[in-house]
Amino acid sequence: IKIIDYILKNNIKNKVIINLEKNIDDFNDYILNITKPIDNIYVVGKTTLYSEKKLSDHIKLEKKIKNLILPAINLSPFEKYIYCYNITKNYKNYKESDNPILSRDLYEIIDNDYMVCVGFSDLFGKLLSSFKIENSLICRSFNNEGHARRIVYLKDTKYNIEGIYFADPTWDNDLNNDYFKYLIMTEHDEYNIKNYSRADNYKRLSILSNSDSIVEFFEYIDIYSDNLNKKELIEILLTYIKLVDFKTKKDLFNKYPFLSNNIEKWNEDEITYNVILMYLGKYILKYINNKIDDSTIWKAIKEVYRQTKSIDEEELDILMNKIIDENKKRTYKNK
Repeated sequence: IKIIDYILKNNIKNKVIINLEKNIDDFNDYILNITKPIDNIYVVGKTTLYSEKKLSDHIKLEKKIKNLILPAINLSPFEKYIYCYNITKNYKNYKESDNPILSRDLYEIIDNDYMVCVGFSDLFGKLLSSFKIENSLICRSFNNEGHARRIVYLKDTKYNIEGIYFADPTWDNDLNNDYFKYLIMTEHDEYNIKNYSRADNYKRLSILSNSDSIVEFFEYIDIYSDNLNKKELIEILLTYIKLVDFKTKKDLFNKYPFLSNNIEKWNEDEITYNVILMYLGKYILKYINNKIDDSTIWKAIKEVYRQTKSIDEEELDILMNKIIDENKKRTYKNK
């Protein structure tokens, strides 16, 4: 912010690149009020996929996102999640471009006719991040091709929800129907969707994540570890926490600082590794595969529509019955 102030006050014309990794919320609030020409200032960071973007384009994107999320400001976290998902899956029809950037880059898709899975995932992620809902891109293999989804850490006391979930707005993209089949999948749901595979470590993570008790968790370790040592198992089990549960990651890494190092540098005793595996097993039982029942999902979707659409209760009931019927006809993708 101080750099931009200095540039504008001193009318500096040289090219300036600003890293967006720190204090991005304050930065975005500040730039939305800039009125002077700023064609020589560029930004780079996670949002820009680490390529340079004009600050003017970044401002355009932020204004668009701010306008999109405005109707949902007062919703609960799960309702905001649903609202963002709905915006994303209905944003435009899936369409590839001859230039892959045009259908994947958030700065491009926000105002053009193209959008593929990476674009759907990143738009959803950007909307969620605007509400401070922790999320990350996660890539899978589907029919031997890469496919982008979103992994999310969601907590909402209104609906008694807390856990790690997966979403795929691409597969619910249909401008003629209001689909929510892939709105909020558990690890178990996501892993068992047909026609798509994972790397071995993700398969192990999924199997261990489907434990129903701490005893079963350690039984699965014995059966499916395939001679991996405890360090390697811990590294695999930390995957989702490192992606989206930053509070747990911070607490765990503060308690065991060696976890922040490369695994080659870990040199702890067996007791320490066993304690961490016990912690991760309990974490999985508490936060992974917390299935949200259909009635709760439909109740929340209805509340989102009630709060964000100009519609009376009778019309809302008719609409919800139609949407529920449409979704009941759908099943997860088959082989």
